[in-house]
Amino acid sequence: MANILNNNAVLSYRDISAERALLSGLIGRMINIRDIELSTHDFYDALNRTIYGAIAELEADGEPVDVIIVRNKIKGNPTFNDEAYADVIASDGFNYKEYERIIRENAWKRRELILFEDVKNGKISVRDALSNMKRQHKSFKKMDILAVVNGPERIIDFVLPGLPRKSVGLLISPGGTGKSMLALSVGGIISSGHDDIGFSTISPVKTGKVSLFLGEDPDEIDELRMQEFWTTIPPEKRQLIAENMQIFPCLGDTGDLLDGGTTGDRIISVAGNSRLIIIDTLSRFHLGEENERKDAARVMRELERIALTTSAAVLILHHISKAAVLTGQGDKAEAARGSNVFVNESRWVAFLKGMGIKEASDFGIDKNFHSDYVRLGCSKLNYSKFFVDIWLKRGNGGILAAADDLNNKNKDENDKEKNYKKEYEDIPENWA
Repeated sequence: MANILNNNAVLSYRDISAERALLSGLIGRMINIRDIELSTHDFYDALNRTIYGAIAELEADGEPVDVIIVRNKIKGNPTFNDEAYADVIASDGFNYKEYERIIRENAWKRRELILFEDVKNGKISVRDALSNMKRQHKSFKKMDILAVVNGPERIIDFVLPGLPRKSVGLLISPGGTGKSMLALSVGGIISSGHDDIGFSTISPVKTGKVSLFLGEDPDEIDELRMQEFWTTIPPEKRQLIAENMQIFPCLGDTGDLLDGGTTGDRIISVAGNSRLIIIDTLSRFHLGEENERKDAARVMRELERIALTTSAAVLILHHISKAAVLTGQGDKAEAARGSNVFVNESRWVAFLKGMGIKEASDFGIDKNFHSDYVRLGCSKLNYSKFFVDIWLKRGNGGILAAADDLNNKNKDENDKEKNYKKEYEDIPENWA
């Protein structure tokens, strides 16, 4: 087998850099080995196999994993050398799901070549070889139940209230409501911690890298919006946004999420270390038929692959249907245009809905200014409880910010409703 593994055909199916990057992520605790479905034999490099095996043993024994502990465990192994180990540590382990995929696929290809060699040498029948290949490609990741229940408590890392990493969410509204401006504000919240919207009043928001892919407008419009947005940012937060937010104006160059992974890989290649990826808007990034379940499902699978590969939350901006606009149902998850797959397979659905004339009257706002206000809320949350809708007001350049006077009134009304319900629930059943 050693001769086979060293022949030119097999050597083309190895990626030492991907192996080292994945191991770096495991040693640096960016990822947990329980999230990886590989075996030591999937690694081509001998030292990499040794390192992966050592990490697996440490995790199984409940021991900590770090650079020194792993080195001490393997330094007596014949495969060990300090220079190669240093190369492992220096690698970038952020895109671990992509590295895992590369390692697994290369391992499959090497095994297929080995099986072919065994068939040629009469060691195995063609039928058995095909059966082995079929089993390889149809494996599923299995949960180690005992390791999970006896391991540390899993805590959901929410990027936005109710939207965790490695998941796909939707922000829906009619065109022209303010999705793109809100996306810019959300990017500012995550990249700098500056929050004019009010998400941080619902739950703490961690900062990190943000990547925005803008497919609707010319560069000049995107740049003008950025200039308007910049004026609302405190000077001490601006450098954080410059460092942590990356914007890709891509009108005319959005690609197609149904192209077999090419567009998805382009996104992954530049957004791999992001905490949040925003795509504006869904229809610009695929050429499928949105009402067709099959096309919608393929788009969602590709978005999920991006989320899992990058470990980011992926937020998709999307329009609502004409029927939802005409009936005023834009605050319902089902208002999203196209197949219900988009909603059903999203883990989080938020909406922006313009203020109606009656709502303006209820708040004491002149009916001529009702269009200055929009309501932000969530109509689907898979991983957390619902929060009170947030009223936003348009400022210069269409920048949205929390309308504190409306939100305080909204909160008071919500508290009154809760108190009423509690009083009602406290009434004895035999009160009559």
